[in-house]
Amino acid sequence: MAKKSILELLGGVTRFGRLTLIGEGEPYPSASRPLRRGRFLCDCGQIRDMMPSKVRQGVYISCGCAQAEASRKRFTKHGGYRSPEYRSWNAMMQRCHNPNSTSFGRYGAKGICVAPEWHGPEGFKRFAVFVGPRPNGTTIDRIDGERGYEPGNVRWASPKVQQNNRAISRLIEFRGEAMNTRDWSARLGMGKNTIDERLRKGWSVERALTEPVHRCGGNVRKTA
Repeated sequence: MAKKSILELLGGVTRFGRLTLIGEGEPYPSASRPLRRGRFLCDCGQIRDMMPSKVRQGVYISCGCAQAEASRKRFTKHGGYRSPEYRSWNAMMQRCHNPNSTSFGRYGAKGICVAPEWHGPEGFKRFAVFVGPRPNGTTIDRIDGERGYEPGNVRWASPKVQQNNRAISRLIEFRGEAMNTRDWSARLGMGKNTIDERLRKGWSVERALTEPVHRCGGNVRKTA
């Protein structure tokens, strides 16, 4: 039996949202077998290969430009000042730069700052574009608790993820000294991420800081 054409897989329809079918695309490699994709021209001029089932279900309605436009509109409507992202940004600014904030002692007073490019109305817009829409049940979190709120060091995270992150950032006592993982990493010549990962797995402090990192074929392999 001859395989169905992409047009047949799409139920004979060639137009979906901003996408127009223009032919057979490059197969998507998968573990079992390559998955067929159609080639679509977006109204913006971009050409993308997409799986016909996803297009037919409405998962894809453009090359991605529609989602980007929706995100920009969300952040620019009323300046974004009624959005969850703005509330998080404002709270971040208050605890880091307002001495009258009840949280200032735990942030600004300890040198935790917000990156200069995220200050002011335009700074909020840049922040919002960088972090994207805030998922339900999350707040802004610093990946490295020793650094401030800056590009590359922030994410939306659930309370559980933030709690685990703070636990790893705590001072670690070992052989009569108390330091955080960054300082232990510098002292021992061991990657900070290696130490953090070991502690997350429940290793004892002594084992996490003393067991050598095994190397296989020139690549680092962390002991499980």
